[in-house]
Amino acid sequence: MVCDNDMFHLKSRNCYLVVNYPETSWATARQICSEAKAKLAIVENAEQITILDELVRATYGYISGIIYWVGAKAPVNGDTWEWLDGTRVNSKHLSISRNEDILNPSCLAIQWKQLRNTNALRWTAKNCNHPGRFICQKPSVVIPDELNKTVSQLSGNLTSVNYPSNYLNNLDYIVEIIGPPNSRVVLVFHHFELEWQEDCLEFMSTGNSAYMSFHSDFSTVSSGYKASWEIVDLSVCFNRRLLILEATHISSLRYPRSYLTDMECRLTVIASEVTKRLLVTITDFDLRSCEEDYLEVNLDPTDEVKLKLCVDDVILGTQLLAYGHEAQFLFSAASINTMISLEKRGYNLTCETWDGTALETTLYLKSNVKGEFTA
Repeated sequence: MVCDNDMFHLKSRNCYLVVNYPETSWATARQICSEAKAKLAIVENAEQITILDELVRATYGYISGIIYWVGAKAPVNGDTWEWLDGTRVNSKHLSISRNEDILNPSCLAIQWKQLRNTNALRWTAKNCNHPGRFICQKPSVVIPDELNKTVSQLSGNLTSVNYPSNYLNNLDYIVEIIGPPNSRVVLVFHHFELEWQEDCLEFMSTGNSAYMSFHSDFSTVSSGYKASWEIVDLSVCFNRRLLILEATHISSLRYPRSYLTDMECRLTVIASEVTKRLLVTITDFDLRSCEEDYLEVNLDPTDEVKLKLCVDDVILGTQLLAYGHEAQFLFSAASINTMISLEKRGYNLTCETWDGTALETTLYLKSNVKGEFTA
């Protein structure tokens, strides 16, 4: 077990910091501890009373009557003390002297004072606005036996050591994520505080495995990272055939999240009856430029009647009517020079059989555009 900050001292299973300067109110002391991802010290057993006593005695000037704030408080005129975690102060462990400021909320402090002709450290109630030193406390960190690891589950979560508290100095480890053949790894960072990023980061592998290497040096530490991974099955892109029995959504992999790049995805849709024609409606279309990504639709596989749909050409709501009971789709996404994923949703279509009745089409036009409609 270790402390995640060199200013704290390991005592039993907790880490403690005695702050001698500046002397502050109880509320300010609590805030300062919180900013260090700690809390004002609490007592759960007799051992911790001894630890706090030793910490105070190790500071300079404690016999002058200076108070040391800890993490308990009582209401006005009340004798019920509670620690910051909501548990009650155990009177078997602590005998609290409260003989002043009873008309104000009291906060708990340790103070060197005389009682029955004996000088000793006492647990005493003080006005919460009284200036005092304070003791911060946080759990110690248990370092895993093996930081380097390989994971093969289809999804999961990863965090830095001690997250959401500070990670440790001088760490070096590698996490390998391996999916089955014909898959890709998508790694999403929901929190990333090494060098701050305002938005979450998402990375995509070019194969079925990904490596994440973490390194921390001897200097500043922070809360680290929280990430999740997802294995995306690419086998659905290998000339898949889909029978249309009812209105069905056809979309890019991971829609409406970022689609994968450096790939082709092929799909053939077939009406449930050979006498029926297929009707395709474009409900969403968010790709990069046509030079990079496009969706090719073949409305008559027997005669190669193909349409190349690009982001600048598509109007949402557009309907495409196949010449027969079958249509083919080819989605092509070019590679990019980084593993960082796109901020593009991809496409979403609705495919259904057409019963021969009149079609009613609603188009969703962008502002400040013009063009022509043709049948």
